[in-house]
Amino acid sequence: MEKNNLCLLGLFFVSILWSCDTEGDQVEEETYVQVRSYGFTKIGDTENELGFYINGDSLGPSDNYYTKGAELHIELKKKESGEVLLDSTRIAVFGEDIAITAFYTGEIVIPMKPLTGEDKEPASEGYKKVRYINFIKDGGLLEGRNLTLEVYGVYYTGTNAAGFQNEAMTDGPIYVIENIGTDEFTPFIELPELETVNANTGLELEKIVAKIYDANTGDLLMDAYEEEKEVFPGFPDWGTNVSVQGIQLGGLRNATWNITTIQLNGYWYEYNGEMLYYYNETGIDALSE
Repeated sequence: MEKNNLCLLGLFFVSILWSCDTEGDQVEEETYVQVRSYGFTKIGDTENELGFYINGDSLGPSDNYYTKGAELHIELKKKESGEVLLDSTRIAVFGEDIAITAFYTGEIVIPMKPLTGEDKEPASEGYKKVRYINFIKDGGLLEGRNLTLEVYGVYYTGTNAAGFQNEAMTDGPIYVIENIGTDEFTPFIELPELETVNANTGLELEKIVAKIYDANTGDLLMDAYEEEKEVFPGFPDWGTNVSVQGIQLGGLRNATWNITTIQLNGYWYEYNGEMLYYYNETGIDALSE
């Protein structure tokens, strides 16, 4: 199984030093940018240790401060060889968060696309503003495909004789996320929060699941469906239970930020001699206001 390491680099503007004028009023003397965290997503390359550098200095656990207006030359390098994988220059502007991360497979490097002024405009009430990056490297199931996600709501219909909740899916998708390209960021779109969908449908949705399609061919790659089976196989007197099977989406629901970048992840793993597929969504906090 390939290792997927995720962390983020963010520049947060937090320190202000003050002095006083002759009448005792506070006057801003100097402002600083503090680097608090940093990182990258790395898949596949287990041989090289990577590191971020700003103005030639390696970022470590200690705090790093830069004055506003300073030019920040940011690099992602292989530590042993010094090979530069990502080279970017930013100006430290007081009051504006800069978040930097990168996606690296050993073959390609994708720098994080900065937010524009339009991107930073908040989502409508009851919605979240989301962009996706499809960085799935799973050996063929979803890798290398442009994806479309039909998203369905799941709600409870009552309990069975054994006290288990029965589930059902909405008749149709509550929204569709179209054409998530590979190794690139989608434009921002607005998606309704679960509470908004509940108000529009009159349902109390508990979670959301997706049917995943190849956006180019329309082929169904991963299904979502209702399944009825015995609560305890071989003991029919306990009755049956209906549950919804499929990929559960958590990135948007778990995101607490109004503007969010969500990374799609997927890989195979072995469990008790059986190969199973794991899909999840990682919300990237540092790119949000």
